[in-house]
Amino acid sequence: MKNKKEKIAKEISVYKKEILLIIIAIIILLFSLVNLIIFNINKNYVPTVIYRTYTKENGWTKWSKNGNINGFKNKGITGIQIKLDSKYKGHVFYDTYYNGKWSYSNNHDGETSGNKKDNITGIRINITDDTFNRYSIYYTTHNKEDKWMLFNKDGRQSGNAKMKIDMIRITISQKDDYNYEKTKIRKTRYKNF
Repeated sequence: MKNKKEKIAKEISVYKKEILLIIIAIIILLFSLVNLIIFNINKNYVPTVIYRTYTKENGWTKWSKNGNINGFKNKGITGIQIKLDSKYKGHVFYDTYYNGKWSYSNNHDGETSGNKKDNITGIRINITDDTFNRYSIYYTTHNKEDKWMLFNKDGRQSGNAKMKIDMIRITISQKDDYNYEKTKIRKTRYKNF
C-alpha cells in the first residue's frame, strides 16, 4: 500500500511539473506575441505633420496634414504655421524666403513664419532630435510658372525666388523613403536663390 501511495504521489508530482512547464510555455508565448504586436505597431508608426497657410485674400486656411494640399491657386502665401505630432522627441523648424531674403527666424512648432503681408517665394523645413533620426520631412511647393516642384526634404529650399508660392504639401516618411525621391512632379527643386 505504501508503494502504491508513493507511486501515486510521484505521478502527481510529475503531472504538477508538466502543468507548470505548460503554464510557463504559455506565458512565454503570450509575452512573445505581445512584443511582436508592439514591435509591428512601432515599425508602422509615422509622425503627423499639420500645417496651414495665410493669404491676404482669405486669411488662415483650415489645417491640413500628411501631404494634403494647402493654399489657394494664384493666391500668394504670406504666412505659414507647421506643427509636428510625434511620440518621439523632436521639433519642426521652418524658415521662409520673402522680399529677397531668408527670414532666419527659426520658427518652430506652430509659430507663424512670414509677415502676412509679403508673398513667400521659398521655404525650408527641418525636424530635429529622435524624430529626425528615424524620419525625413518632405515638402513641395507650387507656383504659377513652375507648377509643382519636386519634393525636397530635411531643410533644403523649395520654391522659386521670383514666383510666389500659392500651395504647399508637407509629409513625413521613414528615412530614405525613395517613393518621394522618385516623384517627378517637376524637374526643379528650387530656382534663383
